[in-house]
Amino acid sequence: SAPALPAPELLDALPLGTAELADAPVPVLHHLFEAFRLELRYNKPTNAATCRVTILPETLPDLRHAATRLLQHQEVNEGDHGDAASVPICIAPPAGLEPATPDLGGPRSVP
Repeated sequence: SAPALPAPELLDALPLGTAELADAPVPVLHHLFEAFRLELRYNKPTNAATCRVTILPETLPDLRHAATRLLQHQEVNEGDHGDAASVPICIAPPAGLEPATPDLGGPRSVP
């Protein structure tokens, strides 16, 4: 099958907000990371981590649900922590989006 093409417009279908991931319940984080197919790769020599998520049209309902659960948890607990350590949960990398493909021997950017 052909690799998926970048579709940055899918980001518009997701809720936007900030959340304190460290304070989120484990089941909420698990659902979020599974839904977005979170991949973290750590390069020990450079002490750098690469984070990648996959957003596909057919997974948008579950992605929206997972993100909404996290944001709702944040709203309930917002008075406890404020915004000092919050981070955006939906950003586009400056180099563009990478297609959802199996590892082809290293990072690849699509302009």
